[in-house]
Amino acid sequence: MSLFGTLKRNSKTAIRGGYGRAALILLLLTGVWLVIGTFLMIATSAINSGVLLSNPTMEPQTDHTAMLEDNLVLFTGVQILSALFGLFLLTPLSLGVTGWYLSVVKGKPEPFGAVFGFFERAGRYFCSVWYGLNMSLRTLFWAFAFFALPMLLMLGGILFERQYLISENRQFAILSALGLALGGFLTLLAALLYIAYMNKYFLVAYLLANDESLTVIQAIRLSAKLTRGHRFGILWYTLSFFGWAVLSAVPGVIFYTKPYISTSLAMYAYYLIEKGGKKETLCATQEFSRYENSPADLPRGTPDQSGATLEWQDVLPAAPVPEETAEEPPAQAPEQQPGESGPANEPGKWPYI
Repeated sequence: MSLFGTLKRNSKTAIRGGYGRAALILLLLTGVWLVIGTFLMIATSAINSGVLLSNPTMEPQTDHTAMLEDNLVLFTGVQILSALFGLFLLTPLSLGVTGWYLSVVKGKPEPFGAVFGFFERAGRYFCSVWYGLNMSLRTLFWAFAFFALPMLLMLGGILFERQYLISENRQFAILSALGLALGGFLTLLAALLYIAYMNKYFLVAYLLANDESLTVIQAIRLSAKLTRGHRFGILWYTLSFFGWAVLSAVPGVIFYTKPYISTSLAMYAYYLIEKGGKKETLCATQEFSRYENSPADLPRGTPDQSGATLEWQDVLPAAPVPEETAEEPPAQAPEQQPGESGPANEPGKWPYI
């Protein structure tokens, strides 16, 4: 079975029995989003009503334009307040949800209250807020860097088109067509490269949820390191859930598809985190195995602590074994009888086989 197929199969087994808590988490996030959306709708309506009261003779067709012109500062303030509301409430909550799904793939699902973990201590809370602000600024910066040239070409094409309509000069028409065509092509290319590049930050939230000692900058640098060579893989893996996302539009189905997709993404994230750790320490064991011996020496489908059977086999090659030296021969792992499991709950070990 391929790597992605194994990740998805393990995800379905890991989330089994946790759909109830996952549904509560989904309802909680939906409720928070509804609160923010309702606030925006009421505030916008109040601003619009204020404009109409101050200008009773205003034509209906100009209501929206007049609102922006006469109350631009107030309208911008509402948007900023909504963004801050999301930053100070949604970001810590989303990191808590990320940590919960990470506990699911580790084989030890936490209770529902774990999603509020980043609200418990001031240090973790402000770390989550700094994470949200930092990632927002980076997202805007790289979006400008990737899309600046395509947008300039598109703008140039529009300007040349206007010049053609005024002067009816065919040269302007040719330049307009070239600008729009090249700008459109570069926009699509920039979108693909931008999404793949931004996958360098794919692990930041998981690293912060997995290790409280990491700072945001450390998590960003470590994420960039661990995702090197996997960024397009993350993109294809995410796109492979497109059908499940479309299926989520069916009423009630989202309570199955959303937990499954979130668990699968957390499974891939933990795979990359553990893989990077094993490579750095040159551990002389099978990658992502909690057993000392090779998976070939163990029965297939070894059950984890929860009783679920998760298979992790025939996917990854064995990690490199240190060379033998004449002075000190390498220590050999104790023999393990078939049917016996290795040390459980060992820190840093992949919980599935």
